[in-house]
Amino acid sequence: MRYVDTHGEVSERRIVCRAVEGYGQAETIAAYCCERKASRRFRIDRIEELICLQTGEVIDPLPHFEQMRLHGALKVIDKSMSDFGRILVFMSQCDGSIHPLEIDAVHEGMERYVLRFGGDDAVLGAALKNIGKIAPDGDDLVAALGRISRHPEARQVSRLILNCMDKVTIADGALHLDELEWTALAREYLEKHAG
Repeated sequence: MRYVDTHGEVSERRIVCRAVEGYGQAETIAAYCCERKASRRFRIDRIEELICLQTGEVIDPLPHFEQMRLHGALKVIDKSMSDFGRILVFMSQCDGSIHPLEIDAVHEGMERYVLRFGGDDAVLGAALKNIGKIAPDGDDLVAALGRISRHPEARQVSRLILNCMDKVTIADGALHLDELEWTALAREYLEKHAG
């Protein structure tokens, strides 16, 4: 590929693409750079030319990587889906225990995210499988809330988080002081973006 970096310098690189990343759409690729002999991330909008070394075909980068994202040719990392899950899991854990009904509410929220912002059964299955392995803390919550504001549909994502966050915190039938405090903090931030 021919790539233009942040300083406007053009380089030609041979890469092996490993993942497509973005906020609900293909924005960056994680790849192994044969010239640097290291893993790198490349913004798709900075790829001037992309050529398949096996066939010689010239490829339009954005549609190519978007198709890979949609059809699962590569590992897909939807950054806002990950942050959405972090927020819901944190809210389910912030009172010191996790009730099965809270887990159900987290899973329902993830399903709603996929239905609204894209994904398929494989993406949802991977998210639900991995969601139980995370233990976000308050710093993770604050960072996730900040990143959500960069989603192309930040207003809609914020509204969905507000709705799902409420369902998670009341799922076990009890409200703990920590849940109330963290919910208030998250609500204040999200309402700025939800409009």
